[in-house]
Amino acid sequence: FYYLCKPFFKIHKMKRVIILLIAIIGLAWNHVNAQSKFGYVNAAEILYLMPQMKNVNHVLDSFQTALDTEYKKEVEAYQKIEAKLKKQIDEKASEALINLTQEELQSKADFLQKASQAFQDELVEKQNKLLTPLNEKIMAAIKEVAKEKGLNYVIDISKGAVLYWDEADDVNKDVRKKLGISE
Repeated sequence: FYYLCKPFFKIHKMKRVIILLIAIIGLAWNHVNAQSKFGYVNAAEILYLMPQMKNVNHVLDSFQTALDTEYKKEVEAYQKIEAKLKKQIDEKASEALINLTQEELQSKADFLQKASQAFQDELVEKQNKLLTPLNEKIMAAIKEVAKEKGLNYVIDISKGAVLYWDEADDVNKDVRKKLGISE
C-alpha cells in the first residue's frame, strides 16, 4: 500500500489537500447519483383532462339514465302493490287476500333491493370497461416518461400509490433468501 501511495506523499501538502477534497467530492457525487430518483403524477387529474373523457362521461350518463328509468318503473310497481294493500286493509278484505298481497309486496321489496345493487354493479362494470383503455394509456405514458427521466419510482398523488418502479430495485428474492423461504 505504501509503495502505491508513495507518489502521493511526495506531492506538496496543499496539493494533497486539494486532491483529497476532489476525491471526497467525487465519491459523494457518485453516492448522490446512485440514489433512487422519485417522481410524482396526479393520474386522476390527467384522466379527467383527457379528451376521451367527454365521450366516456356521456356514455356513462346515458347508461345511468337508462338504469334509473328501469328502477323507477320497479318502484312504481312496488307503490301500486302498496296502494293495493292499503285499499284491501281499508275495505276489510279477507285475511288470506291481505296476506297474499303482503307477500307480493315483500317479494317486490326484496327484488328492489337486489335490483338496486345489480344496477350499481352494472354501472361500475360499465365504468371500468370504459376507463380501462384510458388508464392503460396513462400507465404507458408514465412508464415512458419515467424511463426518459431516469426515475426509479413514480407515485400517484391522487391515490397515494406507486405506479411505476424499477425492477432492479426489487429485493423480494433477497428478503425471502434471508428468511429462508424457498422460491
